[in-house]
Amino acid sequence: MGTNSNHINDRCAELLRWHQKHLGLYARIAAKHNVTPSYVSLIAKGFRRNQVIETALLRELERIRSEMP
Repeated sequence: MGTNSNHINDRCAELLRWHQKHLGLYARIAAKHNVTPSYVSLIAKGFRRNQVIETALLRELERIRSEMP
């Protein structure tokens, strides 16, 4: 089990750290654009439209994806 088990545990920890970057996504975008996280959520779900917020969401998701281990 030794090194393979360590590799799996390291990979899991690495992916979990990467995934945590999604936490607070709406709050970060809301703060940058002076809106509420709830409003950002509505846009992300497609219930509202706002091109500036949609672009910000896509950029932030792309930034996170580019850091994927």
